[in-house]
Amino acid sequence: MTPPPATLEAPAPPREAAERSAALDPRTPCRHCGLPLGSAWKSEYGPFCCTGCRAVSELLASNGLER
Repeated sequence: MTPPPATLEAPAPPREAAERSAALDPRTPCRHCGLPLGSAWKSEYGPFCCTGCRAVSELLASNGLER
């Protein structure tokens, strides 16, 4: 068996990494509610203003209720 041909394109960075770097600005909107992340934002929240928005967003996504 021969391996597939190598591609010249570099793999795209993971979506979460891009969102994390964009979310460092306190004015960035929360992915769930749209409010600014604010100065109390923590990197473990991801692109969400709080753990509540993150939990609700994950719950909606896991049930196929995303927009």
